[in-house]
Amino acid sequence: MMNTVDQFLGNYKLTGTGTGTTVRISTTADVNTSMLTPLFMAVQSARSAARRVQAKNNLKQLALAFHNYHETEGHFSTAAIMGPDGKTLHSWRVEILQYVDAAPLYEQYRMNERWDSPHNKQLLKQMPDVFRHPGAPKDSTNTVYLALVCRGMVFEGKQGTKFRDIRDGTSNTILLVEAKRDIPWTKSEDIHYDPKNPLPKLGGFFKGGFNVVVCDGSMRFISEKVDEKLLRAMFTIDGGEIVRFPQQSVGQAPHA
Repeated sequence: MMNTVDQFLGNYKLTGTGTGTTVRISTTADVNTSMLTPLFMAVQSARSAARRVQAKNNLKQLALAFHNYHETEGHFSTAAIMGPDGKTLHSWRVEILQYVDAAPLYEQYRMNERWDSPHNKQLLKQMPDVFRHPGAPKDSTNTVYLALVCRGMVFEGKQGTKFRDIRDGTSNTILLVEAKRDIPWTKSEDIHYDPKNPLPKLGGFFKGGFNVVVCDGSMRFISEKVDEKLLRAMFTIDGGEIVRFPQQSVGQAPHA
């Protein structure tokens, strides 16, 4: 089968219809094309599985960064942090750069300037891979790992949530979500949540649901059919709800 693929890849040609809707693959090699379809499907399945694993690893690394930040500062980072000038905000993604092995990039960022100032905008292209979805183009500067911002949630206020504030339990409270948005990674923007409004659209990368990481560092894959009441309960830190969440964790950060 691999010999067949080698022959095919050595002689294939791509042609399009000009509309962007159809692509044809042809080859001059003498190959058994009936073997190619299942092989390509297997390759595609393997790539999809690899993206899922990497997406979960990204979230797990971010959770670990937050835990280490908490150990140093005594609380989690807030969604937006005020710069030394007392008026310029920067994102939590910039704030935790030192905890994702990107301290030199943190030092380059000018906290007294907007994220899109001429200087700071040049840093967009240096986005650490941990903020980029594994299925995104390598030159993408948009993040897909976002905080939910609302009163009564992890990223509320200006003081920073402490572990002891999460009275619903760290294993029952969502820290970060995966969502398709056009948000530059340094921009101080996340998902503003209002419990009176419909749920924000999350996910958009994997069939059947989306990834989240909860406050104890555990990974969860949330089904698109999840009970809305359960999901909303997992957004809050002290709502008092009884959450019975399916045990689908993949790894856990220390210090939980």
